[in-house]
Amino acid sequence: MQAQRTTDMELVRTIITHPKIYPWVTDDEAPRAKDFVPLPADEDRVLYVLVNDGQARGIFAFYQQNAATTEAHTCVLPEMWGRTHLAARAAIAWTFENTAFHRITTSVPQDNPLAGRLARRAGMTHYGHNPSSFLRNGALLGMDLFGISRKEPQCQSQQQW
Repeated sequence: MQAQRTTDMELVRTIITHPKIYPWVTDDEAPRAKDFVPLPADEDRVLYVLVNDGQARGIFAFYQQNAATTEAHTCVLPEMWGRTHLAARAAIAWTFENTAFHRITTSVPQDNPLAGRLARRAGMTHYGHNPSSFLRNGALLGMDLFGISRKEPQCQSQQQW
């Protein structure tokens, strides 16, 4: 599985609005799929990472939260389901190798336990729950919070205090 940055906004839009993806990545305020326009790719704030194995298999959208942290949103096409964790691992590795981010987080609505399992299989750790924070189909849901940090090299020497 390969990962690379893309600025092909039509490809990004097509994958995100796939009928088996869009209902799971949007809330009650989202436009209809035909009206959806992704945020423009921006070096500093928005990054789209395409995963492929010779064919486009999904998009991981990364939204900068601060200088150290980016938030990931997963949109993997159905033909990749069952192997989505491989795509997620590739996107995470690419992000740590090609950006200055130290942490990647994601929020998973309670009604999507498969996404929580994906986060764990991709190497993320559950670190919290944000109650009543997501509105889908008129239901107020909590969000499970997951994250993974860049592996830092061991310090050669540590100052003694």
